[in-house]
Amino acid sequence: MKAVYENGYAKMKRIKNHPRLMKTLNVARGLFKPNDKLKVLDIGCGDGLFAIELGKVLHTKSLYGTDISNKAVTLSNKNNVETYLIDTDKNKLPFKSGYFDLVFCGSVIEIVDNPDKLLIELNRVVKKKGYVIVTFPNHSAWLSRIAVLFGYLPFYYRLSTKFELGKMFGTTQKGNSSGFIRLFNSNSFKILAQKYGFENIKITGSQENALPRFLKPLDTILSKRPSLAFQVIVLMTKKNKSNYENTIQSM
Repeated sequence: MKAVYENGYAKMKRIKNHPRLMKTLNVARGLFKPNDKLKVLDIGCGDGLFAIELGKVLHTKSLYGTDISNKAVTLSNKNNVETYLIDTDKNKLPFKSGYFDLVFCGSVIEIVDNPDKLLIELNRVVKKKGYVIVTFPNHSAWLSRIAVLFGYLPFYYRLSTKFELGKMFGTTQKGNSSGFIRLFNSNSFKILAQKYGFENIKITGSQENALPRFLKPLDTILSKRPSLAFQVIVLMTKKNKSNYENTIQSM
């Protein structure tokens, strides 16, 4: 996976107007009173530019990031986001427990081998009165449900690292890709997050930019229901007292 994302890290210039990111900023806006001491962490931050957008919304410049790509880490640091080279499948996050007011993990949990380890670390580094925002593509999006009925693969499912195969809209060469290793829907993610000490889980949906134009109006309507949306945005907090420590110790 590291080899794929050395060049395939998140580039904000390409996706800055994506509905998922715009909805994430709306979710973050208003979580805190303006406070330049707030600390924000972006997991899989890429070039760091989205962390900067989160900082603007929260009125803080205390921005941190992690990424698996050396190039991304270098670029993000140049953009004044304190960024660390981390493979979350292998390493713990290099931060003290309860350090961050907001942790953002955008479109990462579906491409890691060990989402359990990642959720444990998200819970560990966020403050008791802080927030975690996780986004991921929805395995059970409305068009995926229709596709399966007609014998096609779900929208985000990938059989090949080179091609999109078995999809409703034909075969398209995509280039190197690790594919999505862990696909969630809104309900399955909520259940897993609760097991790792999260509560107050609020789920929002957003549209998918890659759809054919004629489907986008329908997608806008159906995405208002998170269980049908192509992209899922989850806002949650850590439990003050939870019974998940035994699970963590066994990891």
